[in-house]
Amino acid sequence: MCGDHDSRASLGGALAVLSPPPFRTSPSSMAMAGRLVFHCRETKGSMATHAIFTVDGSQKINQGTSEPCLVRIHETGDLTRPATTSPSWATFSLKPVVGALDDHTGWSMEAKLEQPMKIEVGVDGVIGRRVSVWTRQGVEPVAEGIVGYN
Repeated sequence: MCGDHDSRASLGGALAVLSPPPFRTSPSSMAMAGRLVFHCRETKGSMATHAIFTVDGSQKINQGTSEPCLVRIHETGDLTRPATTSPSWATFSLKPVVGALDDHTGWSMEAKLEQPMKIEVGVDGVIGRRVSVWTRQGVEPVAEGIVGYN
């Protein structure tokens, strides 16, 4: 890996490291940081059938986070404009995992994808696309990042 980060072995699938959005209209709005992993439960392969969002353990649990969230995968990886103006490529809902609340590792939400996603670059692939996580209120995203290989 580049920089001062420790390297780790590839786990397969796709990963988006998410942080609070740069274009927040309200400083008091909820923001989260964490990791969104796209993977196939049955085998390692080039198709993702599931997604799991794990919120960083340092994040306080905010009101509304125990409810499902919406994930938007955008057409491009452009982070220079607000997510509200960036066209969607795919969407799905994440549901909280029962018993996943933990003071040290954070908490998680999971989804079985209705349409499997190709873990590749290109028109049909998820790699390189912007991803944003929204609460049910959905005025603006609470977290966003770019999907890359895991």
